[in-house]
Amino acid sequence: MHRRTTRNARLPIGESDGSFLQLWEFPNDKKLKEGRKDIEKAQKLHSANLREQAFITAAAAFFQKKSKMTHVDRLQAYSAALERLYRENPGDVEFGSFYALSLVSLAEEDHDNEIADRQKAIATSNHCSSSTPTTQASRTT
Repeated sequence: MHRRTTRNARLPIGESDGSFLQLWEFPNDKKLKEGRKDIEKAQKLHSANLREQAFITAAAAFFQKKSKMTHVDRLQAYSAALERLYRENPGDVEFGSFYALSLVSLAEEDHDNEIADRQKAIATSNHCSSSTPTTQASRTT
């Protein structure tokens, strides 16, 4: 049951995030279906917040309704979406942190590119920790 006091797309998207625990376990078919439903709910809210829309789009890349997608395919789609967000907003620590974490998760599954993914994750993480944080919260204060 959803309790909506505002048109906040993060309510259902937060639930889908719980369906995908990047470093700990990969969602089974039931969790993928639940995540897709949560993404669809978030998309229907048509958030005016561009940041929320960006995270919803990234999550949607992972929870695509394509049964033939492998774990690696889903992780690559999610990571690519986060990479675009981070490249468009290089000072954004949240986008960078989620992108770096997606690369670590991808490295665990995609052994052909494991070292390259880990190196990109480290470089992104280092860049995030050495830059002045730029997030939605810091922009509004």
